[in-house]
Amino acid sequence: MLRAAIPHFVIPLDCTNNVPLTQAVFNQIATHQPQTIITKLFAQAFGPTVGSGTFIYDTNALGYFIHPEFATLTQGIWIDIHNTFDANYGKSIPYTSNPFPAIGLLQESRVIFAIDTAAFYAFYVDF
Repeated sequence: MLRAAIPHFVIPLDCTNNVPLTQAVFNQIATHQPQTIITKLFAQAFGPTVGSGTFIYDTNALGYFIHPEFATLTQGIWIDIHNTFDANYGKSIPYTSNPFPAIGLLQESRVIFAIDTAAFYAFYVDF
């Protein structure tokens, strides 16, 4: 995927771990009226109380895709992945410049290190 000729953006855990699913956000979604199948499933999956350490992961990417202005700290980084079957398999390899400019193997990815949590929560609750 990182070698595909499409725009890339990456939201690492360092960012998503700063967007917890708080009880207040949960309550806004779980008590949304009119209730939908999504809000009902959400309430069943996470409720009635949200434990500490519950984070919002994949929806951060959707939020950024729809509202790139949510990103407050980004950096362009070339990323590759270890693909040898050893202890490093699957780990990312970041580069600050294109390590293979002559062959065009990689392209710069937009890495999001921080998002506007308040704006994201407003989107998330209304979504």
